Order: sequence, then C-alpha cells, then structure tokens
Amino acid sequence: MTGNSYPFSFLDQTVNILIVSSSAENIAQFKSVLKSFPIFSLSSAETLQDATTIMAANRIHICFLDLCINETKAASSTFIRSITNNTVCNGFSTECSATRVITSVKNGILEVINVSGGLQHTPEFTSLLCKSIIVALFYPNYRWWHDDMVANVINTLLTLPKATVSAWAMKAGISATRLRTVCETKFSCSPKYISFFYNCYSLVLSYISRGGESEKKSLSEAAVLKEEFKLKCYFHSNYSSFSYLLKGTKTAHK
Repeated sequence: MTGNSYPFSFLDQTVNILIVSSSAENIAQFKSVLKSFPIFSLSSAETLQDATTIMAANRIHICFLDLCINETKAASSTFIRSITNNTVCNGFSTECSATRVITSVKNGILEVINVSGGLQHTPEFTSLLCKSIIVALFYPNYRWWHDDMVANVINTLLTLPKATVSAWAMKAGISATRLRTVCETKFSCSPKYISFFYNCYSLVLSYISRGGESEKKSLSEAAVLKEEFKLKCYFHSNYSSFSYLLKGTKTAHK
C-alpha cells in the first residue's frame, strides 16, 4: 500500500527483510505472514550466495535465516558472522539440531524461532519484529551477552506500551541522564528519537496484527488515528534526522 491508504503509511516499506531458505514452502510462509505489514519490503533467497548478492546491493535490516538450509555448517556460520554487524539476523528451524542452534546464536543470531508447526502470527512474533526493527536501526551488532546495561535498556523499552524518556529510564531503573549516555554511546542516537521510532513501529505492528479493528484493541480507532497524526507530524518535521536512519529504503528516497 502507498499514499494515505492506511494509518502509518508514512512508514511504508521502511524496513527491508530478507528471507533465506532452500525451502520454497518456508519462504512462502514467511511472505504470507509478513506481507500484511506494508512497513516491510520483502525479498528472498534460496542459497547463501544469492543472499549475499542481494545484501551487497541492498540495505537489509532483518534477515530470517533457515538454520536447516541445504548448506554446510561452516558456510552458514560464515554467512551469519559476515552480516551481523549491519543486519539483525533471526534464525528459524523445523528440526535443526540443538548444537547448530547454539552455534548460530554464538555467531550472532538474535533469536531462534521454531516453525515446526508452520510460522504463526503470534504476539511473540510481533514482539520479535518490533525488537528486530529497533535493534536494526540503532544497534545491529547488538549481542545480549555483551553488555548487561544495553540488554536492560533494550528489553525494558519493549515492555512499554508507549515510551517516553522518563518512563523508559524509570522502567530500566536508571536516571534519564544515564539513559541518554547509554543511548548516545551505544546507539549513537538520542533516547528521544529511539522512543519515537519504538512508538511508531510498536503501534503500527499492533494495529495491523489486530486487523485494524477498534473493538479488538485497547485503543479506539479514533485514538489510534490521533496518535498516528502526531507521530506523522513529528516524523516529517524531523525528517532530515530520520532519513539517515532509513537510508536504503523507499521512504528515505522520497
């Protein structure tokens, strides 16, 4: 969708996702679930070489990698290590060995999801999408075991229904000044801007996940549209700052 056909259309195709699997069925499942979110631009590859070629030519924010792909363990490990400084890589598996999963996480996989029963559009998957977007935009080489403070800051942000700097700092158990220092040091960005993007993406993911039906949401349709208008105005008034974060996407070239 483009234009003003749905709330948050100003975020249309601002997140590029690559699905990598030797199984056409797995790729189709991911595309079927993710295509309902117009904020995503989707591409796919059936080999690691094809994936590498795509990533060399395009900015990919999030990669969903089949850990059971028909490639050697060494090739998979090399691929993961080669992309995780710039891209958030999530693994998925149907019957992959525990050893391969553990190795993948050590190599830089953010999360591993089990799709043995097919990919399900669950609240947990929506939460993973939100986390992946924020990490991809601000700290793509994040590893939860590297820095307890950063992990605390990221994880507490994801629990907030609506983030403000003061609420975020309080939830994390630190001062607003300390939060600002962590964000500017680790994320190279003000917590105000990180909060803004979190509020945008968490609300649009929730809105679309629930089908846009007001009776199914904690917020009424009118409240969502009012919030969307405020966020859109802030987005456009600070576009020069945000366009850098969204480089390599459709919106950044408008």
